Amino acid sequence: QRYHGAVTFDGTTLVLYLNGQVEATTVMSLNTIVDANGLTISRRPDSNAYWTGQIDEPAIYNRALSLSEIQSVFNAGTSGKSKPTATVAPTGIVGFWAGDGDSNDIAGSNNGTLPNGAGFATGKVGQSFNLDGVDDYVQTDLDVQPSAMPNVTFEAWVFPQNPTGADQAIFSGDD
Repeated sequence: QRYHGAVTFDGTTLVLYLNGQVEATTVMSLNTIVDANGLTISRRPDSNAYWTGQIDEPAIYNRALSLSEIQSVFNAGTSGKSKPTATVAPTGIVGFWAGDGDSNDIAGSNNGTLPNGAGFATGKVGQSFNLDGVDDYVQTDLDVQPSAMPNVTFEAWVFPQNPTGADQAIFSGDD
């Protein structure tokens, strides 16, 4: 099953959304989970944990999206958030990798690379990144430091192949 996941951070509160609904809220600092060398999709550098499955339309915004904006992206479903037949993506998008046969950033100039054989598979919207959970990931040079983006949203469609894996990451700062 495919899920839409989003995490917003407004400088003090982190909110986790699943399929357009709030799942959890906590007060915290992001300083401990990001690094300066760029946004990594599917690799958690502090433990070298990798995502197993597909990640489709991962995006990052320079602000915390509202619940209604998260629901709008979720409700767009297979239309996607900013393709020719899609709804309009929320404002503030600074990185968006559709995964449709390449790792180009549709929103800007932070194109990705696909180390270690990351590939593509059928996704929720067109194609998605297909990741083996062993060593595949998408590497970008987008700065995700709290000083660069003190307010942030990460969101994507995900199709986990190993839903019991407790130590997997979708977005992280690279080491």
